[in-house]
Formats: sequence, C-alpha cells, structure tokens
Amino acid sequence: TAFYDLFDLSPDATSAQIKRAYYKRARECHPDKHPNDAVKEAEFKKLSQAYQTLFDEERRATGRPTSAASRVSGSKAGSRVGSARGEIGIGP
Repeated sequence: TAFYDLFDLSPDATSAQIKRAYYKRARECHPDKHPNDAVKEAEFKKLSQAYQTLFDEERRATGRPTSAASRVSGSKAGSRVGSARGEIGIGP
C-alpha cells in the first residue's frame, strides 16, 4: 500500500482517481518547475513509478513495479537490433 499512500488513496481507488491524484502530485514536484532540485526530481520519479504500477491493472494486481530493464526486455521493439537502420535483426 506504499504506492497508494504516496497519492493518499485507498487500495480500492479507481483508475480515474489514481490518474487525478498522480497529476496533482506530479505538478507539485515536476523537474521542469524545480530545475536543479534533486529532492523534487527523486520525488517525481517515485511518483511516476507508483503511477505506472497502479495504473496498469496487471501490475496493480501483483503490486510489482516495472523496472527499465523489464520494460525493454518485455517489448517487441527491443528484440531487433538496428532494425531502424535496415541492419539484420536478432529476432524473428
């Protein structure tokens, strides 16, 4: 429930409530509004991770956040190396 606590929401919050709470909190600590403020940037990253986890129904059910590595390895876009430049890919 730590992610819900960041947004001051209960675990039965709807997707709309999660989205609204995220946007409200994200505006308060967005790096564009607080340049060179490492504390606000870290807070924003934490909020973004919580939002991504809670807004995705599958991740929300497991409570597992998504790391950058799992997003890349799980995507089809990362399966072909150099495909945008016409090079030979490693995938099918």
